[in-house]
Amino acid sequence: MINIYMIVLSILFGIGYANDTLIQVVKLASAKNDIFKLSYYFSKLTLINRFSIALFMPLLGFFIDTQNNFEIYKLLIILLILGLLLVLLFYLIFGGIILRYFNIPFFKPSFHLNNKLILVPLLANFFLLMGALFPIAISGLFNDFRATSMQTGIVFNFIGTLLLTFIIDKKIAKVSEGANESSHKTYSDILYSAKIYAVLISFIVTLICFFVFT
Repeated sequence: MINIYMIVLSILFGIGYANDTLIQVVKLASAKNDIFKLSYYFSKLTLINRFSIALFMPLLGFFIDTQNNFEIYKLLIILLILGLLLVLLFYLIFGGIILRYFNIPFFKPSFHLNNKLILVPLLANFFLLMGALFPIAISGLFNDFRATSMQTGIVFNFIGTLLLTFIIDKKIAKVSEGANESSHKTYSDILYSAKIYAVLISFIVTLICFFVFT
């Protein structure tokens, strides 16, 4: 049964794991137009990520400590995915309005999967999302080992962070330095599309884990 507690978790999860993509898109758009100061201020949105995750993790821990019904874990994961998709949809609809207010053009994603550059952002987002979803799934499957299960997400987060830091951020800097507008648009598409596809793939993988082990 869905309750307010689970809805709050889904909203916090959505905000905490969606802002990074918006920040990357803003970096590209502002660099293209030499608005580096605004790019710097928009990068402070990471504080919203951290704040959301800081609230999300202890609330999630309490949920896992107090729930041993396997079905409610599946319902929570569905709500978390929906929360993330809703936040991304919000940025897609209102992102242009918000950024145009600051005179930064918003690159509306076209959701193409035919560019090989999407692989690394997709993998990075997949590992970061699985860092949150996998421990929940394992806690639901093996409730007696929920404390151990919660720590498994660190492995996924580490891999995702490595990809973001050493490959994606480097690529963003390289693309930002170029004068080709189409390359800015293309990589912006890739970053947003990679997030959407990673969300869907993470959801499918988590559901498969549920069905395989039950």
